[in-house]
Amino acid sequence: MTPFKYVTAVTASGLIVSAALLHGQARWWCAGAILMLYLLISGAGVFSSSLNYFCDSVRGGKPGRKRIALTFDDGPDPVATPALLDVLLAHQARATFFCVGELAEANPEIVRRIVKEGHTLGNHSYQHKWWTNFLTGIPLETEILRAQLALKDLTGAAPAYYRSPMGLTNPHLGPVLRALELRLISWDVRPFDRGTPAEVTAARVSKAAGDGSIVLLHDGGVSPEDLTAAVTEIIGRFQALGYTFVSLDEILQ
Repeated sequence: MTPFKYVTAVTASGLIVSAALLHGQARWWCAGAILMLYLLISGAGVFSSSLNYFCDSVRGGKPGRKRIALTFDDGPDPVATPALLDVLLAHQARATFFCVGELAEANPEIVRRIVKEGHTLGNHSYQHKWWTNFLTGIPLETEILRAQLALKDLTGAAPAYYRSPMGLTNPHLGPVLRALELRLISWDVRPFDRGTPAEVTAARVSKAAGDGSIVLLHDGGVSPEDLTAAVTEIIGRFQALGYTFVSLDEILQ
């Protein structure tokens, strides 16, 4: 049973008990408090996939081999992503790219380069719209499946991993991902790199990341200069400590 189902069952039981035992205004106050708590808990579950509230997610790899997985969302970007790939290649680092389907179709050679250079592709929905998390059932499955098919057409292989836009989840996501045989990927390090100076991003990652960490960064909607500078600094700091940077395929083995 997911936490969402458990909390829903407890909430329903609380409402039934309060209705049976309380009367008048006290009944309404108690019911209101129970519902407010339910909404707060569920709201937290919506905005943080790492809570595993609606469905299970992976937020880190198994420690023991001094490995870190850098993951990049919202690309591919025609300028930032190639520059990032140059940095990764120069440092012999592997990463995972959660690509937006329609952007992948617009930049096919970049997607093929990602795979050719040993990185892993992930599904980040087809359009990456704010309303994606309001989709249910067939519309939600269609949105994710379109990205699957787009990436498979470009590379010959469908992704095994999914990260929802903005990390949002809902009660319908789990069944869709199971039907499409996708694993939901979260993170344990999020430096909020978008619009942040490179040195600040690098310092945040250096402070928070460790063996088995999955780091959330972006190659879409960011400054190519800040992106490459931050990643260069992050890789340099950790490689000096004996760490290697690997893809999700490797860190989740």
